Amino acid sequence: MKNLIIVIAVFFAFAKAHTTQAQTKENILFYWDASLSMQDRNLDIELEYLDTFFEKHKEAAVHFVSFSSEIILEEDYTIVNGNWDALKAELKSTVYDGAVSFASLDFTIQTDRFILSTDGESISSELPEKASAPVHIITNNKNRSIMKLALNSVGSLTNTNKLARKKNRQPTLVTGVVIDANTGGGQALEGAVIKIVGGDKEVITDRKGAYSIEAFPESVLEISYVGKKARRFRVGKQQTLNIIFSDQGDVLKEVVITSRGNNETAVEEKEVDLGQHKIQKKKLGYSVETITDKEISQIDTDVKQAVNGQFAGLEIANDAAQTRVDLSQFLGRHKNMTLLGDQTGLVVIDGVPQSKTDSGQFSGNTGSTGISTHINPDNIASISYLKGLAATNRYGTLGKGGVILITTKSAIAGEVTKRDTAPKGTTATYADTAIEIEALPKTEYIAALQKHKTIDAAFEEYLIQRDTYGSTPSFYLNVADYFKGWNNVEMTSRVLSNVSEIAKNDATALRAMAFKIDEIGNKKKALEVYKYISRIRSLEVQSYRDLALSYAENGDVGNAFNIYQNIVEGKGNIVVNASGIEESLIKEYQNFIKKYKSAINVSTILPRFLKEPEKLKKRIVLEWNHQDAKFDLQIVNPQNRFFTWEHTEKVAAQRLAQEKRDGFQMEEFFLTEDDKGKWTFNIIYYGKITDDDGSPTYMKFTVYDEYGTPKESREVKVVRLIDVNQPYTVLEVTL
Repeated sequence: MKNLIIVIAVFFAFAKAHTTQAQTKENILFYWDASLSMQDRNLDIELEYLDTFFEKHKEAAVHFVSFSSEIILEEDYTIVNGNWDALKAELKSTVYDGAVSFASLDFTIQTDRFILSTDGESISSELPEKASAPVHIITNNKNRSIMKLALNSVGSLTNTNKLARKKNRQPTLVTGVVIDANTGGGQALEGAVIKIVGGDKEVITDRKGAYSIEAFPESVLEISYVGKKARRFRVGKQQTLNIIFSDQGDVLKEVVITSRGNNETAVEEKEVDLGQHKIQKKKLGYSVETITDKEISQIDTDVKQAVNGQFAGLEIANDAAQTRVDLSQFLGRHKNMTLLGDQTGLVVIDGVPQSKTDSGQFSGNTGSTGISTHINPDNIASISYLKGLAATNRYGTLGKGGVILITTKSAIAGEVTKRDTAPKGTTATYADTAIEIEALPKTEYIAALQKHKTIDAAFEEYLIQRDTYGSTPSFYLNVADYFKGWNNVEMTSRVLSNVSEIAKNDATALRAMAFKIDEIGNKKKALEVYKYISRIRSLEVQSYRDLALSYAENGDVGNAFNIYQNIVEGKGNIVVNASGIEESLIKEYQNFIKKYKSAINVSTILPRFLKEPEKLKKRIVLEWNHQDAKFDLQIVNPQNRFFTWEHTEKVAAQRLAQEKRDGFQMEEFFLTEDDKGKWTFNIIYYGKITDDDGSPTYMKFTVYDEYGTPKESREVKVVRLIDVNQPYTVLEVTL
């Protein structure tokens, strides 16, 4: 009986102990940042902290979530009597890849406490200010959002850098030199900045490129220099750390490519006067009608009379007027189109595009003087009329309605070339010299990836190649193209997101990343990038135009409408100069209004923007990521004739200067019902004007079908340009 009582007592004691244990077991949600930048984390210090943490929280059910650009892994672990070895092994085996995004983390879940290990740096999302339970944050960074979350949730903030210093270890004096390998023999870089990541300490190299800085073995040094990509190195046991910056390529000199015609359709060796210079017609590359002073009658008292009846298909809008004729109101290409927008053409006098009398569609466009109505016909050397798509290619959206070129005798110092007959002009015949751009570049790392038969093996190879090539954005952009071939959108997006980890403030690289993300159809991720670009390039109109379009693509009509009203109507606090892409913005704004009329406050819109949007069979929008890119866009029509839109400082210096000043990198082209057949778009790339490090330029073609109608659709194609002087076929469009 006594033994029975003892057994029963032991049983109840055992049951009570387990009941208490079950009642005290905590639920912990553990978020572990596995993004690329966290590969430099001080893992040993974090594990020591977690050892201490689980000594206090011995019994716990841990739901572990590893994340970067999205959730990578979710596992459940049970901590018994402080033993967390299985979870520790998982942390040690982490593969770091992708940019960090907090968008997929849920801090509203009911749990006893959160653990968050991160550096808190994300271009795409921010941490919440509050959580449903205390948040214990482990970090090596002094990030305001991190501190706010820890404070507001009554959690804790542990800085791994401070933990390392508390272990009574003395910092090591690290010395070295910073050298530019791109110069002959290697030149010392004076003024390079060396700082400890997550700390306050930084030094600057002297005239010999030398530096010295105190750092702990777990510290990570970041070395930066103007015009070069910043590099990071862990100190470890090294006391000497020499840094070599190596650019990929040299500055390219300008090369001018001229068109070649077939012998049987050779273009006559005549010149067209463009006001500031003359050019052979076959180099001009588009159809032109010209009259000289011989065709201008002595009885013509104004420009209207000189032009009237001289050119097929050209009319002056106020043709009935007999005095003060405004030539800027002429109608050409658009005169028979049922559009309510501006249908008039462009007048260029002595090479300078002239303002239109009524160009005030933008609220900010004031002071326009229009075209002088009193140009003396006796001072005109020649008048040329460009029409059709050719004019659009030469002058972009400004010339979509046709172009009148007027050259004065004053501009050519009174010397007018006498011609026996008016030149008839024709476009050059395309010689079929362009080749297709290969889908993948011929690099060692792509060749290594292509040897593998499974995506898992390829990913392991990518991690190996990343150690050698992962300091440049082009590596991730190219590898993403490789993984796209596996039809794995998640992998492709994650690899692309690494660009933001190594080039966080490089809008050129980030825009290329956004192009690629848009191409694979990940609209949500593209929006995150465009939002960030608008923050770091807040004075550039392109940033807001891209953001408005991306908001609309994601169904966020309110934010898109707010941006459009800011940059098009001037209503709001966004201050940018939108005149450089005025035509495109108005077209897109009017189209947006028609699509979402029921979801926006139409009464706040200026009446002129409530007109029907322009309807086009095909609208082709070209964008490029690098402002300094030099190229010719060669467009071949269904009759195998071609003309060229030039983007070089030799021909379009004024345009390039405006692009850089106002911040835009786009142009658009369009096809109407009359442009049936196959159109081929070729690019001849000439490198960059300044700071050419040999990195690729990326171009994004957005092709809209049935633009401005309920049937509208869009396709995106991104091309990579690195080889110079070689014509590449980049797009084919059939109408």
